[in-house]
Amino acid sequence: MTSNMSGEPHTARSDRESLDQLFALLSHHYRRQILVLLAASNPRTVDAVTQVCLGSREGGREEERIRIGLHHVHLPKLEAEGYLEWDQTTDTIRRGQDFEAIEPALELLTAHPDALPGTWP
Repeated sequence: MTSNMSGEPHTARSDRESLDQLFALLSHHYRRQILVLLAASNPRTVDAVTQVCLGSREGGREEERIRIGLHHVHLPKLEAEGYLEWDQTTDTIRRGQDFEAIEPALELLTAHPDALPGTWP
């Protein structure tokens, strides 16, 4: 019998809950961008992540709004799940101890962006 990310035996319910949890984490485009960036290059600065999330929009207030969201919502949420480690002293993020658990899903979704609704990441 195999086990899930928490070391418990796999069941249909635990697999479904893990998938639901993954999709909940991927539901916000900033978190998708953070995880895809870490998959491509590890570690990353929060400044670099902020610029990617900002995209072609004007900086200033929008950039500050993104930075606040990253610091208070998205980075803590991904860190709590073990998908990244955030060094707040250097403002650097790196893959967390459980990143490998979601990497196959990220690779699959990144390989088929045209098959997904909306924009990936």
